[in-house]
Amino acid sequence: MHGTRSSTTLPGGRWVPAFAGTTLGVSGAASPRRGRGGSLSVAAPRCHWPLLGSLLVAVGVGALVAAATPPWVAPAEEAARQNPRPADAASLASGREAFRENCATCHGESGKGDGDLAELLDVPVGNLASAEAMAGQSDGTLRWKVATGRFPMPSFAGDLDEQRLWDVVNYVRTLSAPPPAARP
Repeated sequence: MHGTRSSTTLPGGRWVPAFAGTTLGVSGAASPRRGRGGSLSVAAPRCHWPLLGSLLVAVGVGALVAAATPPWVAPAEEAARQNPRPADAASLASGREAFRENCATCHGESGKGDGDLAELLDVPVGNLASAEAMAGQSDGTLRWKVATGRFPMPSFAGDLDEQRLWDVVNYVRTLSAPPPAARP
């Protein structure tokens, strides 16, 4: 019967009016349902309220964590460590390779924090190409951060030996270096 009013009750007892002859599913598609005696009725859509609720809680917690994240400061003895590796061609090539394999998915190829996974994280990814941000980071601090990590960044101490950790530091320094002066 066209225009007959019907209703459905969602989980939690919430009553939702609907018009006979349509069912709103997750996709939003409408489909008629025939009840007993051939009359049109509304079938309650399958709803994933627990999943939706969990998702909303996770997003909210992620936002709180991002807002409450304290500055990432290396211990004084780590910050004072001197880089034993010269920033020569071999070190930069090794560092570039390690960066591309381990860091570029979040930090991006150019280190701007625009990697493929960056938008999926609840916290901003550090912009390693920012000369201003990198100026306050000692080589020892950068090495410590790469080695220890901090959620969501993993620790790379088990994946990179000491030499490669310092190579990554040398390479990261090139990302924020000012471009060479133009020659006349």
